[in-house]
Amino acid sequence: MSLDSISQISDESMLVSEESLREAIHHMVMADSDRDVAAMQTRRHYLNGGAIRWITRDGVSAKADSLVAYLGRMEQVGISPRLFYASQIKDDLERVRSLNFGEGKNSVSRVYGRLEYLLTKAFLRYTEGQRFGFVNPREVLRLPMPMRMVMCSSPFTARRCTEGMFMSTYLLWFCG
Repeated sequence: MSLDSISQISDESMLVSEESLREAIHHMVMADSDRDVAAMQTRRHYLNGGAIRWITRDGVSAKADSLVAYLGRMEQVGISPRLFYASQIKDDLERVRSLNFGEGKNSVSRVYGRLEYLLTKAFLRYTEGQRFGFVNPREVLRLPMPMRMVMCSSPFTARRCTEGMFMSTYLLWFCG
């Protein structure tokens, strides 16, 4: 970090209060319509005033880099990193590290709020997948068409037999 970068921190537009961070997270919660377990738990956590896990007094926790590294390996096993917002998280981490904030959706509070929310949601999706496994319904139902491993927004949509789901979501749909 250069001296010029440090002097920018004294700029009030670069300060983030807990109130503004929680407001930005609240915007993310209200805009999120995903219906998988991880999304619902993430929304519940923040709507109930849950702890801020990834943003610290010093910026973004180093745990975020560890999670991004794990998420980067998902493509090697055939699971799209888009399920885990890997690109958006990387972009926002770079924005934070370079202090490249703007107005609107890229204001300092919105970027930190988006990071907090997406890191939590990605972490919960990753751990849910590790616990229950990732499944492609083609393998279970022996369907002839090719399928992609993507997250269904609802287990009850018409997409349920043509796109991959997390095992727990699939079991809820299949077993009723």
